[in-house]
Amino acid sequence: MRIFINNIHQEGHNAGMKAPDDIVNILKSINSKVVNHPGRNKGKNSKLRLIFGIIWEIRCVIYLLELLFISIRYRNNSLIVIQFPQPYTGIIEKALFKYILKACGYFSQRTTLLIHDILSLRFGFNPYPDIEVINSAKFAIVHTNKMSSWLRANGCQTELIILEAFDYLCNVDGESVPSYSEKVKIAIAGNLSVEKSGYIGQLKSIDIGTASFQLFGKLTDELKVTGEQTFYNGVFAPDDPGILNAHFGLVWDGDNIETCSGFLGKYLEYNAPHKLSLYLTLGIPVIIWDKAATAELIEKNNAGILVSSLHNIKEELKKLDESKYLDMVAGANKLKKRMREGEFLLNAIHTIKKENLK
Repeated sequence: MRIFINNIHQEGHNAGMKAPDDIVNILKSINSKVVNHPGRNKGKNSKLRLIFGIIWEIRCVIYLLELLFISIRYRNNSLIVIQFPQPYTGIIEKALFKYILKACGYFSQRTTLLIHDILSLRFGFNPYPDIEVINSAKFAIVHTNKMSSWLRANGCQTELIILEAFDYLCNVDGESVPSYSEKVKIAIAGNLSVEKSGYIGQLKSIDIGTASFQLFGKLTDELKVTGEQTFYNGVFAPDDPGILNAHFGLVWDGDNIETCSGFLGKYLEYNAPHKLSLYLTLGIPVIIWDKAATAELIEKNNAGILVSSLHNIKEELKKLDESKYLDMVAGANKLKKRMREGEFLLNAIHTIKKENLK
């Protein structure tokens, strides 16, 4: 069976492109063919932007037609994986996308959407446009069981495959986990914006004993790092996160230290955040919100601590000793091996390949 994957990589590499790039590289490792999206409209700010815009729109349509021609040529001997949503979409491409997707599914019944994000779920929009697109595919790979349940409750009829967590390809050698100590370092890495990580501004009010918060990423001016137990360590490259050295990684979003709140905080109830994969690919156990969709994965693998509030961290750390901590490191290392080998994605692809087509 031939496998095809669309490449939505954009120049100006950033953390947001790490997951899509890893998807492409994992599927390339099993000899999948890559179909490249044209990328962003580079002539948008040019004096000839109208001409560049027309050319770009044509290239976007050609990209869609290439996906359709693949489905016609290989039919049910193909598995077409389309990453969704795409960061840059032409006006015509956006209008045609669901129709091309449905046409691809007519010829190749393993046409699959790999969902990185559901904006209507994330921000509380009307879900109908997203559901309509997802229903145009034969299969959809979704983050978690809770995301699957939300889609079903909102009218999704496509066959859904659970990913569990995103893989994270990484070549960092050596130990990112320091030796056990009562002076626990807790990493907070990734998007440190006010919208996503507003709770950082309240960290100074938490009593975490002898532990400390270690921040990694671009820090906005609005979130001043204050407090004797909060330290800023600069930015890191997504492909080379070796700068992270901590006993735990924190998986928490929103503007509140009491619970994950707001649209982005509540989104953790459904999604598999990439920061979780970042910590685990380094073998770092996590401290995660107990209502997060991926908390079950962490608990099942004994790869971290579940808390309902950041105020609970001190109490949970008191229960630790070296033996218990090393057991968590071992649990994290099991997931690290799976993520570095692309096992979560490959398992999902294998499930689709062996499905009996109707």
